[in-house]
Amino acid sequence: MQNKLEAVLENTALMTLRKMGVISEHEVAIKVGDIFVAEHVVTKNRRVLENCDVLQETRQLLHD
Repeated sequence: MQNKLEAVLENTALMTLRKMGVISEHEVAIKVGDIFVAEHVVTKNRRVLENCDVLQETRQLLHD
């Protein structure tokens, strides 16, 4: 269960990030506070997503 500071991105954004190679097919992108992390859905391993340009583009897709 996620706390209020965490939110998984919408499916459209996840598919875009997968197509761009930012996350794998076994990962989801989660906004944690003001940063984004990729989390492997099976192992629960997390890594910080550093490429802010890609995430900014994804945010634009969500708002259009």
